[in-house]
Amino acid sequence: AEVVHTHVQSMLSELADYERRNIFDAGEIKMILKKRTKYEYRLQRRIVKKADFLTYIQFELFVDRLRTTRCKLRRVTGASNTSDFGIVQRIHRLFRSALLKFKGDLK
Repeated sequence: AEVVHTHVQSMLSELADYERRNIFDAGEIKMILKKRTKYEYRLQRRIVKKADFLTYIQFELFVDRLRTTRCKLRRVTGASNTSDFGIVQRIHRLFRSALLKFKGDLK
């Protein structure tokens, strides 16, 4: 649970930035945080399935696509900041963890 708490805490500034920049509203931020917490707990189970990693990665890719689309539609401008790369870093972390966990799996 401590690892999940650490990962969730690292997401808070990113999510607050999305809300401040009007990319996501408060309800959407709450839903994203709830789903991410659920997925993080799944990855901390004793027996982790490959499907757990894949569904979490798919969710993060969806959030990233939605963020990109809304930035274009709402003409969110300004310099890219760390919150713009938070999702990409999370996806890379998930892929690395999955590759370490399932070394021999070629699928």
